Amino acid sequence: MNRRLFILCLFLAAAITVAGEAGAATGLRPKGGYNPAQTYAGPYGPVMVYYRETFRAKWRRGINGTFPKGVTCPDALSHFKISGLWRGHLKLDGSCGIPDEPSEWAVGNRLNYDAVTGGGH
Repeated sequence: MNRRLFILCLFLAAAITVAGEAGAATGLRPKGGYNPAQTYAGPYGPVMVYYRETFRAKWRRGINGTFPKGVTCPDALSHFKISGLWRGHLKLDGSCGIPDEPSEWAVGNRLNYDAVTGGGH
């Protein structure tokens, strides 16, 4: 009986590891302990959506609206809800934009979290 339990535990541990790595590869798994349900204090409006065109550029207000109501692009919305980050293009109304114009997008709450923890976004 103990051997079966041990094998089951090994199997479950392997399955959890594979699922976690798959989530990290898609960018959906929160990194560094970011919790989207918690509000982080900082210089960015927690419900504002910001963007930048390159990694070294400064973050700028990106859409006419707030998160989550102002974001109607399904892919962006799902990433924002989980990690606070998304790479793609949004129009000013929060809908999906042209895929050929990718930018980095972040919810202000995530940027505040990164500012507090020294995150790289």
